[in-house]
Amino acid sequence: MERVYRKQHPAAAYRVFAERGFDEGIAGHISVRDPVWEGRFWLISPLSTHMSQMRVCDLILVLVHSAGAVVQGDHPIIAAAFAIHSAIHKRRPDAALRAPTPPFPTSWNAWSVFGKELDMLTQDSIRFYKSRGVYRHVLVWFLSLDKTCQKPLLVDAAAAAGGGGLVKRLIPEREAEVTYKTVGTPEKGWVAVQGCYDEILAKTGGGGLR
Repeated sequence: MERVYRKQHPAAAYRVFAERGFDEGIAGHISVRDPVWEGRFWLISPLSTHMSQMRVCDLILVLVHSAGAVVQGDHPIIAAAFAIHSAIHKRRPDAALRAPTPPFPTSWNAWSVFGKELDMLTQDSIRFYKSRGVYRHVLVWFLSLDKTCQKPLLVDAAAAAGGGGLVKRLIPEREAEVTYKTVGTPEKGWVAVQGCYDEILAKTGGGGLR
């Protein structure tokens, strides 16, 4: 049952990404570690299939420590997707889900060019406190990070346009540290993502679960 559960969620996540406009041609891949077979992960990346049409049966089981060896599945893997995801699975065997490789939302890309952690402006920002690389990715963090990256860009632009009349105020370090334990843990992410999962199942009639 755990394997079925893990395979259903990335298929549904793809459809959520498509709905939110995170699709761009064949770019963008999601993978999930198999809960039983060590050193293997499921990569969902069939060529020429739109994100909104992804299904559980499109998942391909591959070996982490290989040059892209397929253990189970009928689709050819995308070399770039395997190279990126296998490297992350090797480095972070503690986390189950990896999602996604590019494309990333515009605001996320824009903020990333500064090479700095997010400013702690709001409670949503605190979800990513001291988390420059969000390896524990679950769907809700990805969606939240998109909106969270918009805020400092808008705030900085408003402050610059205000000619010094607008001053940015950050949440104090200690307050952010304590609040993170309430809103930023993987458990909180899992709870929050269930609503997105149920919503996409209702909209698609469970089409991605096949």
